[in-house]
Amino acid sequence: MARYKSNEVDDQSFYKIPKSLFGNPNYKGLLPEAKLVYAFLRDRMDLSNKNGWVNEQGDIYLLFTREHIAELLEMSLPYIVKCFKQLKEYKLIEEIRQGLGKPNIIFICHIELSKETSQKLTPLMSGNKRHLPQDINTFNANDTDVIDTDLNDTEHRHFSGKNVYTLSTEGKRLFDFYQTYYEAYTGEEHKPLSDKTISRINELTETLSIFDEEYEDTLDVDEYYLQEMVKKYFSNNYNCDRNINHFLNEKILRNLYYQANTEFEDKVMG
Repeated sequence: MARYKSNEVDDQSFYKIPKSLFGNPNYKGLLPEAKLVYAFLRDRMDLSNKNGWVNEQGDIYLLFTREHIAELLEMSLPYIVKCFKQLKEYKLIEEIRQGLGKPNIIFICHIELSKETSQKLTPLMSGNKRHLPQDINTFNANDTDVIDTDLNDTEHRHFSGKNVYTLSTEGKRLFDFYQTYYEAYTGEEHKPLSDKTISRINELTETLSIFDEEYEDTLDVDEYYLQEMVKKYFSNNYNCDRNINHFLNEKILRNLYYQANTEFEDKVMG
């Protein structure tokens, strides 16, 4: 381990996080990770400018998927999704959808420095109403090709007293609700959870969002909505053992969301 010397010139590259994101009442509550994502986007904005990625109005834009950013920053996709949601709520970025399979166009916005505008920010929540994706009608409820149930991970099981991770309060409520339906369906208790599964449950109940691949955006949920999705899950004809890892798969969650949302809208309209 080598220490820096006073005569050394640092040749490392850094992501520069603006100081104005700290101690500024406009950005109170903005996650540290969201500030890092903003710094990353600002860094890539300079490269976009050099490459001529500028629209007719002179605005610099970026083309990035959530998955790519998660990979580059070594962060989980749900957390990147949550960071993007915050950055849009705090008006630090804007996005334009390009359609299925294409990355969103991202515009970086200036940090608000004026103290006169430090009024309470109102999140730009769009609600849960969306058009159904094109593949919802052709979705095969028995499709388990993309499912990793993680049953071979026998280290550190929930209830064993050896877990590195523990379920959060919200995570435990979701798992307890799921387990009630699981026991009614299978007649057995759910198998102990691995650390990986516990972490995934905690992430879902913390971010309260599901990544939508078609729209490159997030589907906002709450505890009630997750419970409705659990009910819908056990009413579907999946050809699997109903381990919660199957339920937690992004593709399964996404389609359960749209099924529950369609049913809810039908009740409202009916």
